[in-house]
Amino acid sequence: MDSYWFLYNINDGSIYGAPYKGGATEWENIPEGCGVIGFIEDTVTDVVKEAFEKPLKYKVVDSELIVDSNYEEPIIVVEPTLEEKNRADIDYILVMQGL
Repeated sequence: MDSYWFLYNINDGSIYGAPYKGGATEWENIPEGCGVIGFIEDTVTDVVKEAFEKPLKYKVVDSELIVDSNYEEPIIVVEPTLEEKNRADIDYILVMQGL
């Protein structure tokens, strides 16, 4: 089973960089100002898996992953294509001309 590792800023608990998923059983090269938390085998929960997918959503507090209260889910806005905009403009013109 894969293990999950998270480097985090020891001052505010924010996850630092990209989390690691693999077969490692320990993390040795910890940058200054960072801590590390790892989840191996039976300690991997759905929260750990989501934190791996959305590291900005979580932070580390008292050696636990918690949702950062300042996190806002990104909103994806799908803009119409140029073709769709042109079609809408043409439809509008036809309606205004009574066609």
